[in-house]
Amino acid sequence: MYKRQDYIYSDTKYILSLCHRLNDICLNIMGLEVSNNVDIGFDCDCNFQSDNLISCIVHNLVHTGNRYEIAISGSATGKESANLYYENLDSVIESIYTTVSKSNLALYNGNVYFFTGKIYEIVPCHAYLKRAMRTYLRISGVPKAFIVRSIKDILAEMYNSLEINRVLHPRYNIMAFENGVVDMRDGVLRPFSRDYHVIYLHPYRYDPEAKCPKWHSFLRGTEFGKKVYSGGVLPDKNDRTILQMFLGLSLFDRGTMDKKVENALVLFGNGSNGKSVIMDTVMGILGEENISNLSMEALLRGGDERQRNLSQIDGKIFNWSGEMEAKTFAGREDAAKSLISGEPQLGRRIGNNAFKITNIPYFIFNANRFPAGGDSSFGFFRRFIFIVFDRVIDEKHMNLKLTHELKDEYPGILNWIRRGALLLQKNGFKFPESEGSLRKRINEMGLSALGKSWAIARGFFALPRKGVSNDMPHEIDFAIIYDDIKNYAEENGFPMVSRQTLAAHFRELGFDKERKRKVGKTVYYKCYGLTSEVLISTSVPLVSDMSVGINNEGFQYGEED
Repeated sequence: MYKRQDYIYSDTKYILSLCHRLNDICLNIMGLEVSNNVDIGFDCDCNFQSDNLISCIVHNLVHTGNRYEIAISGSATGKESANLYYENLDSVIESIYTTVSKSNLALYNGNVYFFTGKIYEIVPCHAYLKRAMRTYLRISGVPKAFIVRSIKDILAEMYNSLEINRVLHPRYNIMAFENGVVDMRDGVLRPFSRDYHVIYLHPYRYDPEAKCPKWHSFLRGTEFGKKVYSGGVLPDKNDRTILQMFLGLSLFDRGTMDKKVENALVLFGNGSNGKSVIMDTVMGILGEENISNLSMEALLRGGDERQRNLSQIDGKIFNWSGEMEAKTFAGREDAAKSLISGEPQLGRRIGNNAFKITNIPYFIFNANRFPAGGDSSFGFFRRFIFIVFDRVIDEKHMNLKLTHELKDEYPGILNWIRRGALLLQKNGFKFPESEGSLRKRINEMGLSALGKSWAIARGFFALPRKGVSNDMPHEIDFAIIYDDIKNYAEENGFPMVSRQTLAAHFRELGFDKERKRKVGKTVYYKCYGLTSEVLISTSVPLVSDMSVGINNEGFQYGEED
Protein backbone atom coordinates (compact mmCIF):
# COMPACT_ATOMS: atom_id res chain seq x y z
CA MET A 1 0.00 0.00 0.00
CA TYR A 2 1.36 3.40 -0.92
CA LYS A 3 1.48 6.11 1.70
CA ARG A 4 -0.61 9.11 0.74
CA GLN A 5 1.35 12.30 0.36
CA ASP A 6 -0.14 15.72 0.70
CA TYR A 7 -2.01 16.91 -2.34
CA ILE A 8 -0.48 19.88 -4.08
CA TYR A 9 -2.85 22.71 -4.65
CA SER A 10 -2.31 25.98 -6.45
CA ASP A 11 -2.75 29.24 -4.61
CA THR A 12 -4.97 30.31 -7.42
CA LYS A 13 -8.54 29.40 -6.48
CA TYR A 14 -9.67 30.39 -9.96
CA ILE A 15 -7.51 27.70 -11.53
CA LEU A 16 -8.81 25.06 -9.12
CA SER A 17 -12.40 25.99 -9.90
CA LEU A 18 -11.65 25.91 -13.60
CA CYS A 19 -10.25 22.37 -13.32
CA HIS A 20 -13.40 21.15 -11.58
CA ARG A 21 -15.50 22.68 -14.33
CA LEU A 22 -13.38 21.02 -16.99
CA ASN A 23 -13.78 17.65 -15.26
CA ASP A 24 -17.54 18.10 -15.19
CA ILE A 25 -17.56 19.08 -18.84
CA CYS A 26 -15.65 15.88 -19.70
CA LEU A 27 -18.16 13.83 -17.76
CA ASN A 28 -21.08 15.50 -19.49
CA ILE A 29 -19.55 14.95 -22.90
CA MET A 30 -19.35 11.24 -22.13
CA GLY A 31 -22.88 11.23 -20.82
CA LEU A 32 -21.73 10.41 -17.28
CA GLU A 33 -23.34 11.67 -14.12
CA VAL A 34 -21.25 13.93 -11.88
CA SER A 35 -21.19 12.31 -8.44
CA ASN A 36 -18.79 11.58 -5.59
CA ASN A 37 -21.11 8.97 -4.02
CA VAL A 38 -19.93 5.39 -3.63
CA ASP A 39 -22.52 3.62 -5.74
CA ILE A 40 -21.16 0.13 -6.20
CA GLY A 41 -24.37 -1.53 -7.27
CA PHE A 42 -25.29 0.43 -10.36
CA ASP A 43 -26.86 -1.39 -13.27
CA CYS A 44 -24.88 -1.06 -16.47
CA ASP A 45 -26.31 -3.06 -19.35
CA CYS A 46 -23.09 -3.56 -21.30
CA ASN A 47 -22.99 -5.42 -24.56
CA PHE A 48 -19.21 -5.46 -24.28
CA GLN A 49 -18.50 -3.59 -27.43
CA SER A 50 -15.33 -1.59 -26.90
CA ASP A 51 -16.69 1.93 -26.39
CA ASN A 52 -19.69 0.85 -24.31
CA LEU A 53 -17.59 -1.35 -22.03
CA ILE A 54 -15.02 1.37 -21.44
CA SER A 55 -17.78 3.86 -20.67
CA CYS A 56 -19.29 1.43 -18.14
CA ILE A 57 -15.97 0.90 -16.37
CA VAL A 58 -15.21 4.63 -16.28
CA HIS A 59 -18.72 5.37 -15.03
CA ASN A 60 -18.25 2.90 -12.20
CA LEU A 61 -14.78 4.22 -11.30
CA VAL A 62 -16.11 7.78 -11.15
CA HIS A 63 -18.94 6.71 -8.83
CA THR A 64 -16.81 4.62 -6.53
CA GLY A 65 -13.50 6.38 -6.23
CA ASN A 66 -11.66 9.14 -4.55
CA ARG A 67 -10.82 11.11 -7.64
CA TYR A 68 -7.34 12.53 -7.61
CA GLU A 69 -7.84 16.24 -8.30
CA ILE A 70 -4.95 18.64 -8.59
CA ALA A 71 -4.53 22.08 -10.10
CA ILE A 72 -1.34 23.53 -11.43
CA SER A 73 -0.54 27.22 -11.40
CA GLY A 74 -1.04 28.96 -14.61
CA SER A 75 2.64 29.81 -14.81
CA ALA A 76 3.71 26.17 -14.94
CA THR A 77 4.70 24.80 -18.34
CA GLY A 78 3.40 21.51 -19.69
CA LYS A 79 6.67 19.80 -18.83
CA GLU A 80 6.68 21.24 -15.33
CA SER A 81 3.10 20.10 -14.81
CA ALA A 82 3.93 16.55 -15.88
CA ASN A 83 6.94 16.45 -13.57
CA LEU A 84 4.87 17.77 -10.68
CA TYR A 85 2.30 15.03 -11.15
CA TYR A 86 4.99 12.40 -11.45
CA GLU A 87 6.52 13.49 -8.16
CA ASN A 88 3.16 12.80 -6.57
CA LEU A 89 2.73 9.36 -8.15
CA ASP A 90 2.17 7.72 -4.76
CA SER A 91 -0.93 9.83 -4.20
CA VAL A 92 -2.34 9.02 -7.60
CA ILE A 93 -1.63 5.33 -7.20
CA GLU A 94 -3.24 5.16 -3.77
CA SER A 95 -6.26 6.88 -5.22
CA ILE A 96 -6.41 4.23 -7.95
CA TYR A 97 -5.94 1.45 -5.37
CA THR A 98 -8.85 2.73 -3.25
CA THR A 99 -11.07 3.32 -6.25
CA VAL A 100 -10.54 -0.11 -7.76
CA SER A 101 -11.08 -1.87 -4.43
CA LYS A 102 -14.58 -0.33 -4.25
CA SER A 103 -15.45 -0.70 -7.92
CA ASN A 104 -17.24 -3.45 -9.80
CA LEU A 105 -13.99 -4.79 -11.19
CA ALA A 106 -12.83 -8.21 -9.98
CA LEU A 107 -10.16 -10.83 -10.65
CA TYR A 108 -10.62 -14.51 -11.49
CA ASN A 109 -8.10 -17.00 -12.93
CA GLY A 110 -5.76 -14.18 -13.91
CA ASN A 111 -8.46 -12.32 -15.87
CA VAL A 112 -10.28 -9.10 -14.99
CA TYR A 113 -14.09 -9.22 -14.75
CA PHE A 114 -16.65 -6.44 -14.57
CA PHE A 115 -20.03 -6.65 -12.84
CA THR A 116 -22.65 -5.59 -15.39
CA GLY A 117 -25.56 -5.42 -12.96
CA LYS A 118 -26.39 -9.13 -13.33
CA ILE A 119 -23.15 -11.12 -13.46
CA TYR A 120 -19.42 -10.66 -13.72
CA GLU A 121 -18.31 -10.78 -17.35
CA ILE A 122 -14.74 -11.00 -18.50
CA VAL A 123 -13.07 -7.87 -19.87
CA PRO A 124 -12.01 -9.14 -23.29
CA CYS A 125 -8.48 -7.74 -23.41
CA HIS A 126 -5.85 -5.71 -21.58
CA ALA A 127 -6.24 -2.85 -24.06
CA TYR A 128 -9.78 -2.21 -22.82
CA LEU A 129 -8.52 -1.72 -19.28
CA LYS A 130 -5.76 0.65 -20.45
CA ARG A 131 -8.23 2.78 -22.40
CA ALA A 132 -10.69 2.87 -19.50
CA MET A 133 -8.00 3.83 -17.01
CA ARG A 134 -6.63 6.54 -19.31
CA THR A 135 -10.11 8.00 -19.72
CA TYR A 136 -10.71 7.90 -15.97
CA LEU A 137 -7.38 9.65 -15.23
CA ARG A 138 -8.07 12.29 -17.85
CA ILE A 139 -11.48 12.97 -16.29
CA SER A 140 -9.81 13.19 -12.87
CA GLY A 141 -7.61 16.05 -14.03
CA VAL A 142 -4.38 14.20 -14.72
CA PRO A 143 -2.39 15.66 -17.65
CA LYS A 144 -1.96 13.50 -20.73
CA ALA A 145 1.82 13.51 -20.43
CA PHE A 146 1.62 12.02 -16.97
CA ILE A 147 -0.86 9.36 -18.05
CA VAL A 148 1.35 8.17 -20.88
CA ARG A 149 4.35 8.15 -18.56
CA SER A 150 2.70 6.34 -15.64
CA ILE A 151 -0.06 4.08 -16.99
CA LYS A 152 2.05 0.92 -16.56
CA ASP A 153 2.58 1.56 -12.83
CA ILE A 154 -1.06 2.48 -12.33
CA LEU A 155 -2.33 -0.66 -14.08
CA ALA A 156 0.00 -2.78 -11.96
CA GLU A 157 -1.48 -1.26 -8.80
CA MET A 158 -4.97 -1.84 -10.16
CA TYR A 159 -4.22 -5.56 -10.48
CA ASN A 160 -2.66 -5.48 -7.02
CA SER A 161 -5.83 -3.98 -5.59
CA LEU A 162 -7.99 -6.63 -7.25
CA GLU A 163 -5.76 -9.46 -6.06
CA ILE A 164 -6.02 -8.25 -2.47
CA ASN A 165 -9.58 -6.93 -2.33
CA ARG A 166 -11.67 -8.55 -5.02
CA VAL A 167 -10.99 -12.14 -6.13
CA LEU A 168 -14.02 -14.04 -7.37
CA HIS A 169 -14.94 -17.45 -5.96
CA PRO A 170 -17.71 -18.82 -8.18
CA ARG A 171 -19.76 -21.71 -6.79
CA TYR A 172 -21.61 -24.30 -8.87
CA ASN A 173 -24.65 -24.11 -6.60
CA ILE A 174 -25.07 -20.36 -7.22
CA MET A 175 -26.65 -19.91 -10.66
CA ALA A 176 -27.86 -16.78 -12.46
CA PHE A 177 -30.85 -16.80 -14.77
CA GLU A 178 -32.68 -14.17 -16.78
CA ASN A 179 -34.92 -13.42 -13.78
CA GLY A 180 -32.45 -13.57 -10.89
CA VAL A 181 -29.95 -15.63 -8.90
CA VAL A 182 -30.66 -18.98 -7.22
CA ASP A 183 -28.80 -20.95 -4.59
CA MET A 184 -29.72 -24.43 -5.81
CA ARG A 185 -29.41 -25.80 -2.28
CA ASP A 186 -32.69 -24.11 -1.32
CA GLY A 187 -34.11 -23.22 -4.78
CA VAL A 188 -35.01 -19.65 -3.75
CA LEU A 189 -34.92 -16.92 -6.43
CA ARG A 190 -33.02 -13.79 -5.33
CA PRO A 191 -32.21 -10.39 -6.89
CA PHE A 192 -28.95 -9.95 -8.79
CA SER A 193 -25.98 -8.90 -6.69
CA ARG A 194 -22.25 -8.69 -7.19
CA ASP A 195 -21.82 -10.55 -3.90
CA TYR A 196 -22.77 -13.87 -5.57
CA HIS A 197 -19.61 -14.00 -7.75
CA VAL A 198 -21.54 -15.44 -10.71
CA ILE A 199 -19.70 -15.43 -14.05
CA TYR A 200 -22.26 -17.16 -16.28
CA LEU A 201 -25.85 -16.15 -17.11
CA HIS A 202 -28.10 -19.06 -18.09
CA PRO A 203 -30.23 -17.89 -21.04
CA TYR A 204 -33.59 -18.93 -19.63
CA ARG A 205 -35.82 -18.14 -16.67
CA TYR A 206 -35.80 -20.05 -13.42
CA ASP A 207 -39.12 -21.66 -12.51
CA PRO A 208 -39.19 -23.98 -9.48
CA GLU A 209 -42.58 -25.36 -10.59
CA ALA A 210 -41.55 -26.18 -14.17
CA LYS A 211 -42.06 -29.74 -15.46
CA CYS A 212 -40.41 -31.68 -18.29
CA PRO A 213 -42.89 -34.25 -19.71
CA LYS A 214 -41.13 -34.53 -23.07
CA TRP A 215 -37.81 -35.25 -21.32
CA HIS A 216 -39.39 -38.03 -19.25
CA SER A 217 -41.03 -39.40 -22.38
CA PHE A 218 -37.67 -39.51 -24.11
CA LEU A 219 -36.00 -41.34 -21.20
CA ARG A 220 -38.60 -43.85 -20.04
CA GLY A 221 -40.76 -44.24 -23.13
CA THR A 222 -44.11 -42.90 -22.02
CA GLU A 223 -46.44 -41.45 -24.57
CA PHE A 224 -46.36 -37.71 -25.18
CA GLY A 225 -48.76 -36.24 -27.71
CA LYS A 226 -48.34 -37.95 -31.04
CA LYS A 227 -44.73 -38.95 -30.37
CA VAL A 228 -44.03 -42.39 -28.96
CA TYR A 229 -40.46 -43.36 -28.17
CA SER A 230 -40.22 -47.10 -28.52
CA GLY A 231 -39.50 -48.27 -24.98
CA GLY A 232 -37.54 -45.09 -24.16
CA VAL A 233 -33.77 -44.79 -24.29
CA LEU A 234 -33.44 -45.69 -20.57
CA PRO A 235 -36.38 -47.92 -19.59
CA ASP A 236 -34.55 -49.13 -16.44
CA LYS A 237 -35.38 -46.88 -13.48
CA ASN A 238 -31.92 -47.44 -12.00
CA ASP A 239 -30.29 -46.15 -15.19
CA ARG A 240 -32.43 -43.01 -15.14
CA THR A 241 -31.65 -42.51 -11.45
CA ILE A 242 -27.91 -42.90 -12.05
CA LEU A 243 -28.05 -40.31 -14.85
CA GLN A 244 -30.11 -37.91 -12.74
CA MET A 245 -27.81 -38.23 -9.72
CA PHE A 246 -24.58 -37.91 -11.67
CA LEU A 247 -25.83 -34.79 -13.43
CA GLY A 248 -26.78 -33.57 -9.94
CA LEU A 249 -23.05 -33.42 -9.20
CA SER A 250 -23.07 -30.26 -11.32
CA LEU A 251 -24.44 -28.42 -8.28
CA PHE A 252 -21.55 -29.41 -6.01
CA ASP A 253 -18.03 -27.99 -6.00
CA ARG A 254 -15.72 -30.97 -5.81
CA GLY A 255 -13.20 -28.88 -3.90
CA THR A 256 -15.67 -28.01 -1.11
CA MET A 257 -17.45 -31.37 -0.72
CA ASP A 258 -17.15 -33.36 2.49
CA LYS A 259 -17.70 -36.62 0.58
CA LYS A 260 -15.22 -37.62 -2.08
CA VAL A 261 -16.79 -38.90 -5.32
CA GLU A 262 -14.28 -40.97 -7.29
CA ASN A 263 -16.45 -42.01 -10.19
CA ALA A 264 -16.77 -41.26 -13.88
CA LEU A 265 -19.93 -41.90 -15.89
CA VAL A 266 -19.68 -44.05 -19.01
CA LEU A 267 -22.54 -44.04 -21.54
CA PHE A 268 -22.40 -47.21 -23.66
CA GLY A 269 -24.16 -47.66 -26.94
CA ASN A 270 -23.95 -47.42 -30.72
CA GLY A 271 -26.11 -45.62 -33.23
CA SER A 272 -29.41 -43.87 -32.60
CA ASN A 273 -29.76 -44.40 -28.88
CA GLY A 274 -30.19 -40.90 -27.42
CA LYS A 275 -26.70 -40.20 -26.04
CA SER A 276 -26.16 -37.15 -28.24
CA VAL A 277 -29.57 -35.73 -27.30
CA ILE A 278 -28.67 -36.03 -23.60
CA MET A 279 -25.26 -34.43 -24.10
CA ASP A 280 -26.60 -31.50 -26.16
CA THR A 281 -29.44 -30.89 -23.70
CA VAL A 282 -27.21 -30.93 -20.63
CA MET A 283 -24.74 -28.55 -22.31
CA GLY A 284 -27.63 -26.21 -23.11
CA ILE A 285 -28.90 -26.26 -19.52
CA LEU A 286 -25.57 -25.88 -17.74
CA GLY A 287 -23.89 -23.77 -20.43
CA GLU A 288 -21.38 -24.83 -23.06
CA GLU A 289 -18.78 -22.58 -21.41
CA ASN A 290 -19.03 -24.68 -18.26
CA ILE A 291 -18.39 -28.03 -19.97
CA SER A 292 -15.11 -29.00 -21.61
CA ASN A 293 -14.79 -31.70 -24.25
CA LEU A 294 -11.18 -32.84 -24.09
CA SER A 295 -10.46 -36.50 -24.74
CA MET A 296 -8.94 -38.57 -21.97
CA GLU A 297 -6.11 -39.31 -24.37
CA ALA A 298 -5.22 -35.60 -24.41
CA LEU A 299 -5.48 -35.29 -20.62
CA LEU A 300 -3.21 -38.27 -19.98
CA ARG A 301 -0.34 -37.22 -22.22
CA GLY A 302 2.98 -36.41 -20.62
CA GLY A 303 4.94 -33.20 -20.24
CA ASP A 304 3.91 -29.64 -20.99
CA GLU A 305 1.24 -30.72 -23.47
CA ARG A 306 -0.66 -32.50 -20.69
CA GLN A 307 -0.42 -29.42 -18.44
CA ARG A 308 -1.69 -27.16 -21.21
CA ASN A 309 -4.60 -29.51 -21.83
CA LEU A 310 -5.38 -29.74 -18.12
CA SER A 311 -5.51 -25.94 -17.89
CA GLN A 312 -8.52 -26.06 -20.25
CA ILE A 313 -10.63 -28.04 -17.77
CA ASP A 314 -9.96 -25.69 -14.85
CA GLY A 315 -13.24 -24.34 -13.49
CA LYS A 316 -15.42 -26.61 -15.66
CA ILE A 317 -18.35 -28.58 -14.23
CA PHE A 318 -18.05 -31.62 -16.51
CA ASN A 319 -15.55 -32.83 -19.04
CA TRP A 320 -17.66 -34.73 -21.56
CA SER A 321 -15.64 -36.76 -24.04
CA GLY A 322 -17.47 -37.62 -27.19
CA GLU A 323 -15.75 -40.98 -27.64
CA MET A 324 -13.34 -43.13 -25.68
CA GLU A 325 -11.13 -45.87 -27.07
CA ALA A 326 -10.72 -49.04 -25.04
CA LYS A 327 -6.93 -48.68 -25.04
CA THR A 328 -6.95 -45.11 -23.73
CA PHE A 329 -5.92 -46.06 -20.20
CA ALA A 330 -3.40 -48.79 -21.00
CA GLY A 331 -0.21 -48.05 -19.07
CA ARG A 332 -1.67 -44.83 -17.62
CA GLU A 333 -4.09 -46.24 -15.06
CA ASP A 334 -2.58 -44.40 -12.09
CA ALA A 335 -2.83 -41.03 -13.84
CA ALA A 336 -6.43 -41.83 -14.81
CA LYS A 337 -7.33 -42.83 -11.25
CA SER A 338 -5.88 -39.58 -9.92
CA LEU A 339 -7.77 -37.47 -12.44
CA ILE A 340 -11.14 -39.21 -12.07
CA SER A 341 -10.83 -39.11 -8.28
CA GLY A 342 -10.42 -35.34 -8.39
CA GLU A 343 -6.86 -35.18 -7.09
CA PRO A 344 -5.19 -31.78 -7.65
CA GLN A 345 -3.41 -31.47 -10.97
CA LEU A 346 -0.82 -29.10 -12.40
CA GLY A 347 -1.92 -26.95 -15.31
CA ARG A 348 -0.04 -24.41 -17.38
CA ARG A 349 -1.43 -21.78 -19.70
CA ILE A 350 0.72 -20.67 -22.63
CA GLY A 351 3.28 -18.12 -21.47
CA ASN A 352 2.50 -18.59 -17.77
CA ASN A 353 3.86 -20.59 -14.86
CA ALA A 354 2.33 -23.88 -13.74
CA PHE A 355 -0.56 -23.63 -11.26
CA LYS A 356 -2.52 -26.09 -9.15
CA ILE A 357 -6.03 -27.10 -10.30
CA THR A 358 -8.04 -28.09 -7.24
CA ASN A 359 -11.61 -28.13 -8.57
CA ILE A 360 -11.37 -30.94 -11.13
CA PRO A 361 -14.52 -31.47 -13.23
CA TYR A 362 -16.46 -34.71 -13.20
CA PHE A 363 -15.97 -36.94 -16.21
CA ILE A 364 -18.57 -38.32 -18.61
CA PHE A 365 -17.63 -40.56 -21.54
CA ASN A 366 -19.50 -41.79 -24.58
CA ALA A 367 -18.09 -45.19 -25.46
CA ASN A 368 -18.80 -48.43 -27.23
CA ARG A 369 -15.97 -50.38 -25.59
CA PHE A 370 -15.08 -50.90 -21.97
CA PRO A 371 -12.20 -48.66 -20.80
CA ALA A 372 -9.79 -51.54 -20.42
CA GLY A 373 -6.20 -51.11 -19.36
CA GLY A 374 -3.25 -53.13 -18.22
CA ASP A 375 -4.49 -52.72 -14.63
CA SER A 376 -7.53 -54.97 -14.40
CA SER A 377 -7.98 -54.50 -10.67
CA PHE A 378 -11.25 -53.51 -9.13
CA GLY A 379 -9.48 -50.36 -7.92
CA PHE A 380 -9.50 -49.20 -11.53
CA PHE A 381 -12.85 -50.61 -12.63
CA ARG A 382 -14.80 -49.33 -9.65
CA ARG A 383 -14.26 -45.74 -10.73
CA PHE A 384 -16.62 -46.19 -13.66
CA ILE A 385 -20.40 -46.06 -13.44
CA PHE A 386 -22.04 -47.57 -16.51
CA ILE A 387 -25.29 -46.76 -18.24
CA VAL A 388 -26.04 -49.06 -21.15
CA PHE A 389 -28.03 -47.65 -24.08
CA ASP A 390 -29.17 -50.82 -25.80
CA ARG A 391 -32.46 -49.49 -27.17
CA VAL A 392 -32.28 -48.21 -30.74
CA ILE A 393 -35.00 -45.76 -31.78
CA ASP A 394 -36.30 -46.69 -35.21
CA GLU A 395 -36.65 -43.98 -37.86
CA LYS A 396 -40.44 -43.85 -37.79
CA HIS A 397 -40.39 -42.98 -34.08
CA MET A 398 -37.35 -40.72 -34.27
CA ASN A 399 -37.94 -37.02 -33.57
CA LEU A 400 -35.12 -35.15 -35.33
CA LYS A 401 -36.22 -31.87 -33.72
CA LEU A 402 -36.21 -33.23 -30.17
CA THR A 403 -33.03 -31.44 -29.08
CA HIS A 404 -34.50 -28.12 -30.16
CA GLU A 405 -37.92 -28.88 -28.62
CA LEU A 406 -36.34 -29.73 -25.27
CA LYS A 407 -35.05 -26.15 -24.97
CA ASP A 408 -38.54 -25.16 -23.81
CA GLU A 409 -38.16 -27.63 -20.94
CA TYR A 410 -34.77 -26.41 -19.69
CA PRO A 411 -36.27 -25.01 -16.45
CA GLY A 412 -38.06 -28.31 -15.79
CA ILE A 413 -35.04 -30.47 -16.63
CA LEU A 414 -32.92 -28.30 -14.31
CA ASN A 415 -35.43 -29.02 -11.52
CA TRP A 416 -35.03 -32.72 -12.34
CA ILE A 417 -31.24 -32.37 -12.06
CA ARG A 418 -31.64 -30.52 -8.75
CA ARG A 419 -33.73 -33.40 -7.38
CA GLY A 420 -30.90 -35.69 -8.46
CA ALA A 421 -28.49 -33.62 -6.37
CA LEU A 422 -30.76 -33.85 -3.33
CA LEU A 423 -31.15 -37.61 -3.89
CA LEU A 424 -27.36 -37.90 -4.10
CA GLN A 425 -27.02 -36.21 -0.72
CA LYS A 426 -29.75 -38.35 0.84
CA ASN A 427 -27.92 -41.54 -0.20
CA GLY A 428 -24.50 -40.44 1.00
CA PHE A 429 -23.22 -39.87 -2.56
CA LYS A 430 -23.67 -43.54 -3.43
CA PHE A 431 -25.22 -44.63 -6.71
CA PRO A 432 -27.53 -47.60 -7.36
CA GLU A 433 -26.52 -50.36 -9.75
CA SER A 434 -28.55 -51.39 -12.76
CA GLU A 435 -28.79 -54.83 -14.29
CA GLY A 436 -27.67 -53.62 -17.70
CA SER A 437 -24.56 -51.92 -16.36
CA LEU A 438 -23.49 -54.92 -14.29
CA ARG A 439 -24.08 -57.26 -17.21
CA LYS A 440 -21.96 -54.99 -19.40
CA ARG A 441 -19.23 -54.91 -16.77
CA ILE A 442 -19.19 -58.72 -16.56
CA ASN A 443 -19.01 -59.00 -20.34
CA GLU A 444 -16.17 -56.53 -20.75
CA MET A 445 -14.24 -58.00 -17.84
CA GLY A 446 -14.49 -61.35 -19.59
CA LEU A 447 -12.30 -59.88 -22.33
CA SER A 448 -9.65 -58.53 -19.97
CA ALA A 449 -10.07 -60.31 -16.63
CA LEU A 450 -11.76 -63.66 -17.28
CA GLY A 451 -11.42 -65.01 -13.73
CA LYS A 452 -13.14 -61.98 -12.23
CA SER A 453 -15.90 -62.03 -14.84
CA TRP A 454 -16.60 -65.69 -14.11
CA ALA A 455 -16.54 -65.14 -10.34
CA ILE A 456 -19.15 -62.37 -10.57
CA ALA A 457 -21.32 -64.33 -12.99
CA ARG A 458 -21.21 -67.48 -10.85
CA GLY A 459 -21.45 -65.77 -7.45
CA PHE A 460 -17.99 -66.93 -6.34
CA PHE A 461 -16.97 -64.81 -3.32
CA ALA A 462 -13.97 -64.87 -1.01
CA LEU A 463 -15.82 -63.34 1.94
CA PRO A 464 -19.29 -63.81 3.45
CA ARG A 465 -22.01 -61.97 1.61
CA LYS A 466 -23.61 -58.99 3.26
CA GLY A 467 -27.17 -59.59 4.28
CA VAL A 468 -26.93 -63.39 3.95
CA SER A 469 -27.42 -65.05 7.33
CA ASN A 470 -25.49 -68.22 8.15
CA ASP A 471 -23.38 -67.89 5.00
CA MET A 472 -21.07 -70.92 5.16
CA PRO A 473 -17.86 -71.45 3.17
CA HIS A 474 -17.40 -74.31 0.70
CA GLU A 475 -14.16 -75.80 -0.60
CA ILE A 476 -14.03 -76.36 -4.36
CA ASP A 477 -11.35 -78.20 -6.30
CA PHE A 478 -9.60 -75.80 -8.69
CA ALA A 479 -9.80 -78.44 -11.46
CA ILE A 480 -13.61 -78.21 -11.32
CA ILE A 481 -13.38 -74.41 -11.32
CA TYR A 482 -11.00 -74.44 -14.29
CA ASP A 483 -13.29 -76.67 -16.39
CA ASP A 484 -16.27 -74.41 -15.63
CA ILE A 485 -14.31 -71.28 -16.53
CA LYS A 486 -13.21 -72.88 -19.79
CA ASN A 487 -16.84 -73.67 -20.71
CA TYR A 488 -17.83 -70.14 -19.63
CA ALA A 489 -15.22 -68.64 -21.95
CA GLU A 490 -16.24 -70.81 -24.93
CA GLU A 491 -19.97 -70.12 -24.57
CA ASN A 492 -19.51 -66.34 -24.22
CA GLY A 493 -16.74 -65.88 -26.78
CA PHE A 494 -14.06 -64.90 -24.27
CA PRO A 495 -10.37 -65.77 -24.76
CA MET A 496 -9.23 -68.54 -22.41
CA VAL A 497 -6.27 -67.78 -20.15
CA SER A 498 -3.72 -69.87 -18.26
CA ARG A 499 -4.09 -71.34 -14.76
CA GLN A 500 -1.47 -68.89 -13.53
CA THR A 501 -3.48 -65.93 -14.82
CA LEU A 502 -6.66 -67.24 -13.20
CA ALA A 503 -4.81 -67.70 -9.91
CA ALA A 504 -3.68 -64.04 -10.15
CA HIS A 505 -7.30 -62.96 -10.74
CA PHE A 506 -8.42 -64.89 -7.66
CA ARG A 507 -5.73 -63.25 -5.54
CA GLU A 508 -7.06 -59.84 -6.61
CA LEU A 509 -10.54 -61.02 -5.63
CA GLY A 510 -9.31 -61.69 -2.09
CA PHE A 511 -8.42 -65.38 -2.28
CA ASP A 512 -5.16 -65.33 -0.36
CA LYS A 513 -3.39 -68.21 1.39
CA GLU A 514 -5.99 -68.26 4.16
CA ARG A 515 -8.75 -68.92 1.65
CA LYS A 516 -6.91 -71.60 -0.30
CA ARG A 517 -5.76 -75.06 0.73
CA LYS A 518 -3.30 -77.38 -1.04
CA VAL A 519 -3.33 -81.15 -0.62
CA GLY A 520 -0.56 -82.68 -2.71
CA LYS A 521 -1.07 -81.27 -6.18
CA THR A 522 -4.77 -80.51 -5.59
CA VAL A 523 -5.73 -76.89 -4.78
CA TYR A 524 -9.01 -76.08 -3.04
CA TYR A 525 -10.55 -72.60 -2.85
CA LYS A 526 -12.69 -71.77 0.18
CA CYS A 527 -15.56 -69.62 -1.07
CA TYR A 528 -19.08 -68.37 -0.35
CA GLY A 529 -22.07 -68.50 -2.65
CA LEU A 530 -21.12 -71.53 -4.74
CA THR A 531 -20.63 -75.29 -4.40
CA SER A 532 -18.98 -78.02 -6.47
CA GLU A 533 -22.40 -79.59 -7.11
CA VAL A 534 -23.68 -76.40 -8.73
CA LEU A 535 -20.66 -76.19 -11.01
CA ILE A 536 -21.02 -79.80 -12.14
CA SER A 537 -24.79 -79.93 -12.52
CA THR A 538 -25.67 -76.54 -14.06
CA SER A 539 -24.79 -74.95 -17.37
CA VAL A 540 -22.57 -71.89 -17.44
CA PRO A 541 -24.33 -68.51 -17.50
CA LEU A 542 -24.56 -66.59 -20.76
CA VAL A 543 -23.83 -62.94 -20.13
CA SER A 544 -26.15 -61.77 -22.92
CA ASP A 545 -29.11 -63.54 -21.34
CA MET A 546 -28.04 -63.23 -17.74
CA SER A 547 -30.55 -62.04 -15.17
CA VAL A 548 -28.33 -60.44 -12.59
CA GLY A 549 -29.57 -60.15 -9.07
CA ILE A 550 -29.02 -56.50 -8.16
CA ASN A 551 -28.96 -55.63 -4.48
CA ASN A 552 -29.86 -51.95 -4.04
CA GLU A 553 -31.20 -52.57 -0.57
CA GLY A 554 -31.23 -49.41 1.51
CA PHE A 555 -31.11 -47.06 -1.45
CA GLN A 556 -33.73 -44.31 -1.22
CA TYR A 557 -35.36 -43.53 -4.55
CA GLY A 558 -37.05 -40.27 -5.39
CA GLU A 559 -40.38 -39.81 -7.13
CA GLU A 560 -40.39 -39.46 -10.90
CA ASP A 561 -42.64 -36.83 -12.46
